[in-house]
Amino acid sequence: MALREKLQLNQDQLLRDFDFSDYNKLFKVLKLDDETRKALSNSIQEVRKIEPGSIEATNAIINAIKEQENIILANKNLPNRDFALTMLAVWRYSNHYWSEQGGDPQALKAPWWQIGLADAACGAVGFLLGGPAAGVGLGVGASELVAKYG
Repeated sequence: MALREKLQLNQDQLLRDFDFSDYNKLFKVLKLDDETRKALSNSIQEVRKIEPGSIEATNAIINAIKEQENIILANKNLPNRDFALTMLAVWRYSNHYWSEQGGDPQALKAPWWQIGLADAACGAVGFLLGGPAAGVGLGVGASELVAKYG
């Protein structure tokens, strides 16, 4: 119920109905401060420039996310720092899996970065609402839904 409220889903909408490709809307819905939104948006924009499918690309994606983590780590006064760090950490690890799945367009109903972002955002929300177990379960569930249904 708390996640439904966080993502502003109507009673008849499911998690898979949320548009994770509109990450600015996601950040607005989550009520992140402007500085955190900017840092996370920069990370997403950098990652989207990288074409998935190789070890080099996966490493470049991970490095782009790590750069943003370092920026956020350096700012101890960032209001949504814990959320941003949790989201980036989940996204970094999610990319290991989902970027490798991007080669088969028939298998995925959404771009690999969008699937990883669903994993990261829901994992971070779940972590903040219910701890590590909730974060992992919610993140994995969200990415699976977005991958399967788009």
